[in-house]
Amino acid sequence: MGKFRDLIRSISFGSDEDNTDLENTEKGMGYGELLFDNVVGIDNDRESFGEKLGQRISDDAVGFVKEVGTGIYEGAKGFIQEPVQTTKNVVGEIYGSTKDLFTKDLDERLMEMFGVTMDQATSEQVNQAREGFFGDALEASSLIPAAGGVVQAGKVIGKTLPNIEIDPNTMGMNLANVKFKSDPAAGDVVPATVASQTDEILETDRRVDTRIPKSKESPDFELAGDGELVSDGDAMMSGNTNMAANFAMISEYYPGMKNLWSDDVAETRANVTQRMTDNIVSLYDMSAKLGIAGDSKKWYKGANRIALGLSERFNLPDTKTAGVLAALSPQKNWFENVALAERLIKHHTELGPNAPWSQAMDDITTTVPPARKKQGNTSFQDGKNGAVLDKIKGKTWGQLETPLEKAMWLRAYDEAHFGRQFREVSPDGDILGYYLKNDGTPQLASHQGFANIAKVVRILEGDGTLESISPELGKEHKVRNFFNNILNPDSPKDVTVDTHQIAAGLYRPLGAGSVEVAQGLSGNNLVGNPARFSNTGQAETGMGGTYGLCFDATTEGAKLRGILPREMQSVSWEQLRTLFPDTLKRDKSFLAATEAIWRMVDDKQLDPEGARNLIIAEAAKRGQTSEKLVPSWKKYVGERKDIGIATAGLIGAAGLATAEEADQGFASPK
Repeated sequence: MGKFRDLIRSISFGSDEDNTDLENTEKGMGYGELLFDNVVGIDNDRESFGEKLGQRISDDAVGFVKEVGTGIYEGAKGFIQEPVQTTKNVVGEIYGSTKDLFTKDLDERLMEMFGVTMDQATSEQVNQAREGFFGDALEASSLIPAAGGVVQAGKVIGKTLPNIEIDPNTMGMNLANVKFKSDPAAGDVVPATVASQTDEILETDRRVDTRIPKSKESPDFELAGDGELVSDGDAMMSGNTNMAANFAMISEYYPGMKNLWSDDVAETRANVTQRMTDNIVSLYDMSAKLGIAGDSKKWYKGANRIALGLSERFNLPDTKTAGVLAALSPQKNWFENVALAERLIKHHTELGPNAPWSQAMDDITTTVPPARKKQGNTSFQDGKNGAVLDKIKGKTWGQLETPLEKAMWLRAYDEAHFGRQFREVSPDGDILGYYLKNDGTPQLASHQGFANIAKVVRILEGDGTLESISPELGKEHKVRNFFNNILNPDSPKDVTVDTHQIAAGLYRPLGAGSVEVAQGLSGNNLVGNPARFSNTGQAETGMGGTYGLCFDATTEGAKLRGILPREMQSVSWEQLRTLFPDTLKRDKSFLAATEAIWRMVDDKQLDPEGARNLIIAEAAKRGQTSEKLVPSWKKYVGERKDIGIATAGLIGAAGLATAEEADQGFASPK
């Protein structure tokens, strides 16, 4: 709240001095009117705090909300989807949140707080009364999202949506009476100008292309780099002339897909997409029944909060912190992903040029661990890595030259001096307790390979533009969509399709090593597996594999439930993780049972809904009861941390542990 109050003070008074001139303050002004004036905009000549605050929001709405630590996005998202109803709701929420303030003037508030009238009050008391009012009102959970919506639904609407009339002079109980011009033909469709203006306010166009055409003959080649290209089913189909053969392969080798085949490629695509949509939506509905869907919708809001927290804490652009999170994401769960990002950003940012190569770093890079007994060396010594290691041994941080050298040095530094435990993360971005295995022992983090860490170095040392970050994200659709979802969680253009989401679309306990996942992420085929996917046309479209099918299925599922695609993805992703934990993915009897159930669908002995119910029953037999289907973060009651708040010494919120923490159960430094 301190930062918020400082911001409020700077806007309203411009000074912290006690002798602030209040002679021109309009006494007795209704604060409900003032707030309404701020968020909707009343045409008057009053020079007030509300006017100044309103101007601050108007000048930089997103920047303002970031400064006070809240979010504008929910209101704007709702406005795009339902402008008329959202406007009614928003104005009504303002009234509901502030109704007691419409008749309460400054004099009354001063009497409540200090027992003095306006005539008796000091300048500081008046300052505190005003500050306290706006701190309370704007921080109210129901009002901040509403205010975000009103920035769009009041000030923006006034210029771009002529079928809405707001009477700013209507106060009291009539405040929620928003009038609309009758235009039956228009319905509730948002004009393109409104959608585009809202996109501009929310910066939803701040994204990288999620597919990269390589052929100059491609109709999309000239568009690449503008952030307009999406990795959906249309893009997948547009350049791949072998999709008929690909669908035939899917119908033959993917359990449960046999009867979806048609001689008409478009029909087969629709059938497959529908089956995957039904599977994904069923996971969403399961989550809703268990009472976790509402929280699980927030995963990307939480990821955005983490990116912004790291951005503020280390004074970096949010594009860089989002880029680091995305670059470190392949084959990592989100909790480990966050912890590794915090570690590397912290080390890279805070290590001075004289930071030395230590004996502990020498030991960690040359002592062969039991897991590499067969190789007979460390990963630092493996292949070409050995030559890089020889170059960096004994050097200070400031003497390193290349991103790869810095990557190896950073990893050696972290592994030598810090523990490997990491914390769970809640959907809204809180850092929770340490992440444990089923047996109660701590999960341990493992760094990405040196090439991926070198990407992190280049991102952190670049200029923070999307143009500089995009190459470091690689060509995989998942990583690029993930970056966009983190940076702009309310954009409807991106869907992060990872191992879990592919498994959700097929409703099967698939791991990263399955052919379905390999073909889903990029179109790669597994050696010796007869299921072969053709990536014909990839150079023209930039699309690889069946990614577009799961993209479309998630998007269609979102439409059915009236939510954003990223919300449908995060809810189904979370439910899939609890339904098919790693233990079941390694359970051969369970894998065989789920495949047999879907083969019954292929043989028309069972319908898809029946198959899903039987699979749930099989999971329950192996311990995944209703209680186990609720994730641990939902049941967490301990301390919560904010990754954006620096802690003492060399301790990180997400799990960076030093010797001082050894007595708390952390792994000790080497």
